[in-house]
Amino acid sequence: KTLGLLALMTQSGLPIPVADGSQVGVFQDIFAVIGDEQNIEENLSTFSSHLLHLNQILEKAGPRSLILLDELGVGTHASEGCALAMAFLDRFREKGSSIVVTTHFDRLKAYGYLHPDVENVAVAFYEKTLGPKYTLLYGVSGLSNAFLVAEKFGISEEVLQLARQHQDGGEREVGRVLERLERLRADTENERIQLLQTKEEAAREKQRLKELLDG
Repeated sequence: KTLGLLALMTQSGLPIPVADGSQVGVFQDIFAVIGDEQNIEENLSTFSSHLLHLNQILEKAGPRSLILLDELGVGTHASEGCALAMAFLDRFREKGSSIVVTTHFDRLKAYGYLHPDVENVAVAFYEKTLGPKYTLLYGVSGLSNAFLVAEKFGISEEVLQLARQHQDGGEREVGRVLERLERLRADTENERIQLLQTKEEAAREKQRLKELLDG
């Protein structure tokens, strides 16, 4: 919602709260599918309405469109919903649209790693409290913490244990792969920081040696 509002404010000539040097795209159309869209009068379920709106957007979208999709593909069987979500993303990408999607589907997060023109972005959380840091982590898919949240709110250990037993094997394996990717990314980032520190230290020593030789 914030991204859509800031884009509209910019195109209306209104100042927006961003850092100096920030860049904002200019779009011909801005489409959004956000929130529960049940329509009792037309006998549409949340998922049916979701699909209809996505299809309408697909017909109108083009290379100058910004498309904001909240929890793409939810409201039906997770595997089928995720497959439909990826198919819609394929078509939107073919049209050259700019798309922002929120999701808890691990397979959709994996989709972001498999396509060079797609970038995963996660919201940073404090590990112990699960409170938000209000910071975005680029190149990171983020992990769904359903069990941790349930535990934090006092859901019984028996229920959590049974839930882990019922968790689908295939989805669980995808989650494990994503978790390993996140650990590798974190290790790589730490190594990068250490390498930079080592290079800076070597540069200082080189300068010190030069000064001693010149002296």
